[in-house]
Amino acid sequence: MVYILRMKGNLMMNKMKELWVERMTDAMSYTHPDVSRGKLKKLVEKIYDDNMKDTPCQLYNSYENTVGDLTLESLINWIDIKKPLIAESGVFFIPKHEKRNVNVEIIKECMLDARKIHKKEKFKALEAGDVFLAAVKDIQQANDKKAANSGYGAEGQASSFLYNLNSAMSVTASGRGQLSTACQCFENLLADNVKFFNMNEFFNWVYQITYERDSWKFDIMEIIPVIPSEDEFVERFRRKFGMEEAFNETQVRQVYQKLDDELILRVYYKANLREFMKWNYPSLLLSDIAYSDIEFIDPNDIPKELSDVVNTLTDMIVEIVGYKHSIFRYEDRTKYQPRAATPVMDRTWSM
Repeated sequence: MVYILRMKGNLMMNKMKELWVERMTDAMSYTHPDVSRGKLKKLVEKIYDDNMKDTPCQLYNSYENTVGDLTLESLINWIDIKKPLIAESGVFFIPKHEKRNVNVEIIKECMLDARKIHKKEKFKALEAGDVFLAAVKDIQQANDKKAANSGYGAEGQASSFLYNLNSAMSVTASGRGQLSTACQCFENLLADNVKFFNMNEFFNWVYQITYERDSWKFDIMEIIPVIPSEDEFVERFRRKFGMEEAFNETQVRQVYQKLDDELILRVYYKANLREFMKWNYPSLLLSDIAYSDIEFIDPNDIPKELSDVVNTLTDMIVEIVGYKHSIFRYEDRTKYQPRAATPVMDRTWSM
């Protein structure tokens, strides 16, 4: 199967080249606004052709216990065709809508679904004043959770009928990845504390924000009537770099000069919550919530009297301030970088 895909990969357009050329042409068009896009694209294609060295690799199919020899380029083409689920462990999985996963179905139907029922019965017992029954149901739901959590542990034990080492390592890696992603999300949103390691990360930042355009619902020019100056833009991103020597002021200025007013605002205020909240519209919305006589704590159960203002402010912050894309080396950042934001909540809800 893999060998056939490799042959098809050689006949089809090189997907990796297509994606790389598109991304690098976009980046260079920001730093060289005086050069036509067509000329930049030809230069980028030449750089790719001169420097790209395809690499042999292998794809192990644990479903059928077979190994396929292929190359990095054909692997990228295979991913583009098959669109597998990709875990942080580097393991690919067949999408669930194409092939049933019995282990997952056992955990969901016999453990997680049962936990939902027992939790519902627990809260119903509390409302009825039956403390003893509520305690019993709490023990039951906790046992359901332990059983579900032990599933991937059993997958790593050779004597278990659930043994699947690739799956076990992927669950652990994916869990770490989600926790790290959640931490980086809070660091970025609340404290602007996810720093750039190099200029490539800055260009990727601008690129990702640019391609959000179709999903924008708010008119940012009405919310923020003043465009940051070029010097303000430069200083905002100078602070965003972890090391001063990684910051290239000339290239940042060239990007500013390339962007239109709306994109300048979008790029400047992304992950810049404190500055954003100084503006009148979001500040008034927050004041309406903060000084309301209606109290609430559960974001999934907002009182009707506050739902419009809470949802408007939330949607505004998510769109304008929230950075929705993955951060490079998010696990290393979570492990080694000092934290600036400390969310106080259950980690599952954080994710």
